Amino acid sequence: MNTINPSKEKMAEFLKGRDNKRPIAVLNLLKLKESVEIENGKIISGTEAYKRYSLRATKLVWQCGGQILWMGKVNFSLIAPPEEKWDQVILIYYPSRAHFLQMINSPIYSELAPHRAAALETSRLLEIRQVKFSKLLLNVLAFFHRIKTRFSL
Repeated sequence: MNTINPSKEKMAEFLKGRDNKRPIAVLNLLKLKESVEIENGKIISGTEAYKRYSLRATKLVWQCGGQILWMGKVNFSLIAPPEEKWDQVILIYYPSRAHFLQMINSPIYSELAPHRAAALETSRLLEIRQVKFSKLLLNVLAFFHRIKTRFSL
């Protein structure tokens, strides 16, 4: 199923009952269109169209406190259904969900969103929360690693 923007139901679920103050990362999985017709009737690649969008969107991410942690081209899918193919992956950090919401609700993003949609065949947007390990668990794991290293041949 091709999805570019969240449904009203998903957005309502996202906004309801969540902690808006803890840091999040947003994982973007992107499948770009082969070609896109832009304003003047010129045809460009989906990659070029998304690049034009992301140059302006990156500035907005920074203005809203976000930071791009990773951006790259997908070379190979080791574990994925054969029909699921992604072109690019982007991981963006936000100090909080509120910062992410500030970005997507800004007037500038409202202007940019149609350009994003035009470039994409389909996408996924996954909110990720940090998992914290206890110090005890980390110390136990480090201890066993040292023992394994010390006594291995």
